[in-house]
Amino acid sequence: MEENKIGNEQQLNKPSTDETIVPVAEINSEAETQPETSNLKPETEQDMEVHHHTHAPHGKKNWKSYFWEFLMLFLAVFCGFLAEYQLEQTIERHREKEYATLLIKDLENDTIEI
Repeated sequence: MEENKIGNEQQLNKPSTDETIVPVAEINSEAETQPETSNLKPETEQDMEVHHHTHAPHGKKNWKSYFWEFLMLFLAVFCGFLAEYQLEQTIERHREKEYATLLIKDLENDTIEI
């Protein structure tokens, strides 16, 4: 039984990667003799992705392209407004029907009580 415990402890203490386990005493003695060094590159030296801007390669825009951009933006905002208005009307109709049924039930209950 104790052999199983020792075997389990050895399995738990095994490193999961190729790293070697260094006892704490060795780390403390090395820290006293050697200064700390870092092999990490600063962020500015790492490879960075370059994102290009999407400017038209042909040069300056004419008034027609500005007009179409305005029209598309206007239509998008206007359609959003119409969709929100339609949703609000649908919700109000649902509430109206709900209140009407509640009113009828209340009248029936009042009639029964009288």
